[in-house]
Amino acid sequence: MRLQQLNPGNYRSNDRIGAEFENIVRYLNSAELGNRTIRELLEQLFDDDGEWAGPIEFRYDGILGIQYRVGLFDDTTSGWSTLVAPADIRGPAGRDLGTVEGPLFFGRQEFTATGGQTAFSLNPFDLAAEDLLVWRNGALQRPTADYAINDTTNIVTFTSGLALNDKVTVAKVRKTAVAAYRRSDQVSAGQAVFPFVHTEEERLLVFRNGILQREGGGADYTTSAGTDTLTFTTTIPAADVITIMTVENQGSTPVAGFMLEDVYAPTGLIPYAKLSIADGAIPQSKVNGLTALLANRGRTFVSATTPLGAVAGDYWIRTSLSPNVLYFFDGVSWLSTSPEEELPSFTTANANQYLAVNGTGTGLLFRTLDLSSRVPVTFIGAAGGVAELDSNGQVPLDQLPSLFSSDSIDRQITGSVSNANFRLKRVFKQKIKVDGISLKLTSGSCNVQMTVDGALVGAVYPATSTTSDVTISTPIEVNSLVASKVIGFTVSSGSSPVDLEVSLATSAVTA
Repeated sequence: MRLQQLNPGNYRSNDRIGAEFENIVRYLNSAELGNRTIRELLEQLFDDDGEWAGPIEFRYDGILGIQYRVGLFDDTTSGWSTLVAPADIRGPAGRDLGTVEGPLFFGRQEFTATGGQTAFSLNPFDLAAEDLLVWRNGALQRPTADYAINDTTNIVTFTSGLALNDKVTVAKVRKTAVAAYRRSDQVSAGQAVFPFVHTEEERLLVFRNGILQREGGGADYTTSAGTDTLTFTTTIPAADVITIMTVENQGSTPVAGFMLEDVYAPTGLIPYAKLSIADGAIPQSKVNGLTALLANRGRTFVSATTPLGAVAGDYWIRTSLSPNVLYFFDGVSWLSTSPEEELPSFTTANANQYLAVNGTGTGLLFRTLDLSSRVPVTFIGAAGGVAELDSNGQVPLDQLPSLFSSDSIDRQITGSVSNANFRLKRVFKQKIKVDGISLKLTSGSCNVQMTVDGALVGAVYPATSTTSDVTISTPIEVNSLVASKVIGFTVSSGSSPVDLEVSLATSAVTA
């Protein structure tokens, strides 16, 4: 105790009494803090009933850690003392196994264009971390060639005006969601193979003229990481645009721990596909109802001798008999499931025959399968076989025998020939097939392509001063049974053509 009595039982002089009081005063003064008496200090810690009511506060500061302060303060920043630093709270540093990103595509916006509109205002975006994909009426567009982006004004501007009610879709691509995200727009030069550096772990999206393509040898294209190429199953015509982009990298480092983002647990539960469970790792007792289900299922024994420990519902394949016989246990004895008593006996002469009910419906007998009146499926549409029928019960045009053309439609244009559309003939209530074209000029050259009601059909054929007679490999059918059609042709790429003769070989189609 710091407070001590100096002269216990000896107060015979004033100086000793004064020393005692001075000692008490000195002790009380030493107990004052901040110019506050003991009573004032205790009033901050206890209420009028003597119950603890001390003004103590705690907080967590992300930089300083857990802090406390005692007393009354005029602001929220004064008087704090640190109890534990953040490093001591976290413990030893863990291992960084990667970053969980959001979805690849996000921030989709839809627009409907006014007539001639080119500019569309977007939500703010950051081209350093994001890429923009722009569709027009569902077809993916090319940057620079089809549109430009201003990331200061957040405006995408098309290089030409859009038609009224054209649909424009803009979506953002989170580049950081895919390791080494890349996009390549290539213009075909009449090729099937396109270069694109990628790995086996990367997954690609491929568009042709803005239309999404399918991967696979039986679909539209295949990829080869070994040669860094993408190969289409057919040659891509010149000037077609091929767009290739990476959308997934399956070789990325997996992130350890519970995946609780909405991508991994959209309903608050982890999808089964996101769980890594080895085969046979789940005990039977942990699968709801499995133990009771297995206990209620019969077992199957395969042996030459009678099984032991069988219960009702068990099966036994008796291998001591030839052929083997199946029995089931009824709880007392093994009963045969063989229906031999109902079947007629058979010999090797009945090989490949089938069991049938006799004509009176009173018994069973073996019969030879007669398929003489049946046409094998493999004969349909095969050489030397039979023709197939379409959904209307008709033989398809390409399975009809080839016919010589029964008529020709021709036109001669004298003098200089300009690049324009020309009319040959209007047909009505007919279905004809065009299987040949003949072209000739007196001089010069040009290209000729057939039209039906002004629409281009078939291939483009060159015309020169030498007669060109071409058999069309895939005949062009013109059906005017319901509405009349105008057959014509268009001239293009003319180089001083003079005196053009055009003749189309036609035949009637009766199918």
